[in-house]
Parts: sequence; structure tokens; C-alpha cells
Amino acid sequence: MQKGLKITLIVVGVLVGIIALDTLQAKIFNNSPLLKIRQNLDEGSLDYIDEGLFVNHYHCNNNEKVTTLKGTKFACSEIKQTQKFSKVVQNIFIEFDFLNDWHYEEVKNEKEEFELKIYKKSLERYATLKVSNNPLGVCGTGLIKDVLSLNSGRYAEIGLYEEDKTWSYISFPFVNYVSILNTSLNEDESSEILEIIKTIRVFEDNGIDFYLTKPESHTDIRFNLYASNSFQKVYLAGNIGEFYVVHDGVLTLKEYMERESPSSFDSIRNITNQLTIYGTLNDGGTTIYKSKDKDMTIITCNKLNGNKNIYIGDYSLELEDEMCR
Repeated sequence: MQKGLKITLIVVGVLVGIIALDTLQAKIFNNSPLLKIRQNLDEGSLDYIDEGLFVNHYHCNNNEKVTTLKGTKFACSEIKQTQKFSKVVQNIFIEFDFLNDWHYEEVKNEKEEFELKIYKKSLERYATLKVSNNPLGVCGTGLIKDVLSLNSGRYAEIGLYEEDKTWSYISFPFVNYVSILNTSLNEDESSEILEIIKTIRVFEDNGIDFYLTKPESHTDIRFNLYASNSFQKVYLAGNIGEFYVVHDGVLTLKEYMERESPSSFDSIRNITNQLTIYGTLNDGGTTIYKSKDKDMTIITCNKLNGNKNIYIGDYSLELEDEMCR
């Protein structure tokens, strides 16, 4: 009898320990419990719930994951639906994501190359995106300038006047002829539209194309030094033969950079502008650009320690620890 009780207590202790460890790992690491019953949901923002003994793990349709103690109320974050706007004016490409409760309307203005009215509820309260023949001119009296970080990793200039509660204009130093004016938005709308403006991609299409070549056989060298100047280096992955740019003939990337920006490698922006931003690091602005169609990845380092090196490879290239140090 005593032996049977001892075995029972050991079994109960092991089960309690397993349940306690399972609960702790789920709560600490925001994981699903191992001992669970999954409840799949067919509608709403919640995908499924993994119900454990002491915790529930919620998996939302927007990929949000949260583990909470039993009895704790939880609701998935609201998914804001968007629609994409894109336009090419002359040689300037403009693209950004509209929230579905915002609207736009093209306006004919003989004084401007292009004009777009952006509004939420009323056509009487709107911002105006302009592509002009000349750079934006503003009055400097009482003007306060700030920086707006864009999702692309670039920065726009946002200006407001001391007596105003809302911003007055947004300009893009990398494309001087594009600007957004706050014509009559109220304070809440002026703040909300910034989330749309942060998604903007705007660049001048310089009429270039580019591609990589990959030899049938190559060495196991991870990266080869391709070009360098006094403060920056460009590396090609070991499986890349050459990078070619088609612009007034076919040039190697090295020839193109030396011709367009001999003292720096700034001309590579003409290429990354045409790629999709795959990720941006919070280390000063290191950015990963990719294109599946061109089988290409470009990683531009921008570390706080001054590392501005560039790594180029095929689509499979990923940022690794030894890069951008």
C-alpha cells in the first residue's frame, strides 16, 4: 500500500511538473501550450485558439500571436485594409498604400504636371499631392522643419508653421518636384494621413535596366570584393559572375557607378529604387532590397558605426552576422 501511494505521488508530481513547465514556456515565450485543445474559427479576425489547462494561445488572421492566462480577455488588433495607388508622371514613379476609408481624385491643373486630391470624409478637407515643373517654394518666416521617416527607409521633410496645429507641407529631397500640401485637413486627419504618406515610394525612372549573370560553376568563396572607395565597399556573392546595367549601352555595375558617381556609390540608388524593400533594420538604416523576377538581392549597410558597405547576390541571399559589422 505504501509503495503504491509512493508511485502515485511520483506520477502526480511528474504530471504537475510537466503542466507547470508547459504553462511557463507558453507564457514566457508566447508559445502555444503542448497540452491543448485547438478551436478553429471560421470567421472574424481570430484564426484559432489553443486552449491549455491554465493558458490560452490566440493566433490572429494578421499573424498576431498572444498567450494569456485563462479568463483574460483578448481581441486581435484591427486589420486596416488598404488599396494601392500608382502613377507615372513624365519619368517620376509614385506609389503608396491608401487606407480604405481614404479617397483620392485626380485634378486637372494646367500649372502642374500632375495633381491629386487626397481626402477622408469631405472634399472640402483634403491634402494635395503635386508633381510640379519647379521645386517647392515655401515662406521661411516661422517655419519649423522636421523629418518624416518613410517605410522605404528614406526620409521626407515635413514643415509646419509656429501658429498652426497641423503640418503645412511634405517634400522629398530625393525627388525635388514632388510635394504634398496640407490644404485643409483637420488636426486628426492631418495626423492619420501621415500613415499613408509613410508608405510612399517615389523616384525618377532614369531609364535603366539591370541583371545578374551566374556562371555554371563557381568557387565556395562567400563574397568577392567588387569595388571600393575610401569609405565604402561593394561585394558580390561568390555565385555571381557579373552585374550589368543597361543604360546608353551595356555597362558593368562598376563602370556605371564610376561614370555616374565616381566619388561615391550613390548611383546604386537608381537600381534599389526599382527593387522591393524586404526589410529595414533598426541599426541606423540597413536595408534589404529584393526582386524575385530579377533573382536579385541588394543589402545596403547603414550602421551607426559608419559601415556603408553593399552586398549583392541572388534572391536567396540573406543578411548574416558577419555582414554590415
